[in-house]
Amino acid sequence: MIRVMILWGLGINCEEETESAYRLAGAHTTLVHVNELFNEKYRVHDFQLVHFPGGFSFGDHLGAGRVLANRFRFKRTKKGTTFRQELMDFAHNGGFIFGICNGFQILVSLGLLPGFSTDESLVSLIHNQDGNFHDSWVSCRFVRESPVAHLWPYDEIYLPVRHGEGRLVVLNDSVKTAIKEQKLIAMTYVDDFNGSFEHCAALSDSRGRVLGMMPHPEAFLSPYNHPEWCGKKELPKAMGLMFFKNLVGCMGVSNAVAY
Repeated sequence: MIRVMILWGLGINCEEETESAYRLAGAHTTLVHVNELFNEKYRVHDFQLVHFPGGFSFGDHLGAGRVLANRFRFKRTKKGTTFRQELMDFAHNGGFIFGICNGFQILVSLGLLPGFSTDESLVSLIHNQDGNFHDSWVSCRFVRESPVAHLWPYDEIYLPVRHGEGRLVVLNDSVKTAIKEQKLIAMTYVDDFNGSFEHCAALSDSRGRVLGMMPHPEAFLSPYNHPEWCGKKELPKAMGLMFFKNLVGCMGVSNAVAY
């Protein structure tokens, strides 16, 4: 059974829905407070997947996800490596890192996405183009050529979004070209939702070991989460749960629940 570390604390607030998603998908989950990780009560290398949930870590002061990212970037383990390096080694050795919303913002601030072997942040998630916080549902389209295409069980998905800083911007033209050539945009908004580069809703690294996503699949685990469930002749499929089942199944879990 796949072992999943789900981080919580310090303003993260989506850990319970996330834990439910992985458990329903057949994974074994451990909620780990960020300080328990920094105190080395737990090690990322004892898990197969590390999940950064959504929320408002450190209240999004100094920018969404940036303060917690800096703690990973500069805080050192007992052996002297930074926790950022621990995450990089974890992904290099076959682990999977997944961040949703604030988790995506953290991975971008850490430079783990798009992951071009540099300590510099090459992309950022900044305020939506209209300057507003968006709390709605959006249609997204999976990119079949991306390094994480095997995780997508269907072509489109309908998911809730709730963020003020979700617009992906890219440092320069050379980074834009590299992202497009390596097909690192893993999911796009069907409509021009918030002004993101190439309508990006999810981004991966070139090895398919790190994934960041702005919409919240963990918030669509039941047909009754759908905003229009009572007005439909048939209950809608719980697309978020289907996504997590496919994710766990693709990681080799033989006893994941079928959908």
